[in-house]
Amino acid sequence: MRSNFQFYTSIAAIVLYLIVVIVYVVFLLLPVRLWFKYDSIQNVNTIGGDILMASTVEKPRKSVLLYNDVLRCDFGGGYVRFSSNISQSLYNHHQKKTYQWVYEGKTPKRPGMCVMESIIKVEVPFGIVKPTGVTSPPFIYTP
Repeated sequence: MRSNFQFYTSIAAIVLYLIVVIVYVVFLLLPVRLWFKYDSIQNVNTIGGDILMASTVEKPRKSVLLYNDVLRCDFGGGYVRFSSNISQSLYNHHQKKTYQWVYEGKTPKRPGMCVMESIIKVEVPFGIVKPTGVTSPPFIYTP
């Protein structure tokens, strides 16, 4: 009688463990677009050193997004990583929207051809981090 109980308890523990492993693998393999889809980023304007950008994002689920916006500028010798700005935002789910935002990182002191690279991450269950990135078309920066 006691050995039957231990046997069934062991089987239940193994089944529960396998379910957790399967759910973990499913979350690992799910595409990032189930949490958010970052369609585009583009420069809207550069006035007095401020860089105004517009991003188009769709969020099917409420989640916390971690952004790392990297400005890369070419002053004649190839693109140089100039600066980055890390921020975090909690967004409720929404259809596709376009947001305008001002880049808050350091900016160059001289004019150049620049691109903005946004790397966005979302942490899903089990601590799995899903990253994606998008780069703007080149734009002329004038301080």
